[in-house]
Amino acid sequence: MIIGGIDSDEARASLYSTVHGAGRLFSRNEAKRRFSREQMDAWLQQRGVILVGADLDESPMAYRRLPEVLAHHNEGRLHRATIKPFALGKFELTVEQFAAFADETEYDTGSTCDVWQDGQWSERPGYNWRKPNFPQTGAHPAPCLSWDDAKAYLAWLSRKTGHTYRLPTEAEWE
Repeated sequence: MIIGGIDSDEARASLYSTVHGAGRLFSRNEAKRRFSREQMDAWLQQRGVILVGADLDESPMAYRRLPEVLAHHNEGRLHRATIKPFALGKFELTVEQFAAFADETEYDTGSTCDVWQDGQWSERPGYNWRKPNFPQTGAHPAPCLSWDDAKAYLAWLSRKTGHTYRLPTEAEWE
């Protein structure tokens, strides 16, 4: 996969608008009104594309095609970055999976968590992945984990299985 970006006076003047933003045809709300989930799934299936975790507002149908967007940015120097193929887990880390790690290593995530309470997100003491302020089972995604918690879990999983696991880079995540 090649990602292109333009370094030019025009791009700097436009506050470094992204290819993603420059390619949007409709607002997020308009995309949700224009397309059904069935239409989006059919569009993706025809092209052999798997899109995980996206809703209609991120539908590829709501964007110009990349060559069209890049053609619009016709001045400046094009920087290219190649992303090598990689595998990404299909499912979230579960409470049960994180518990196996935490129990075996006695890992402590701390005692604060961003929780939804009184109509807003706020960091609250006394909550953590075992007690997140809502009911959960071992099969639920593990809540209240930080980047450091995820890195510690993946290091443990790598040692335990003999395979290398890591978080995706920013470019891979995009």
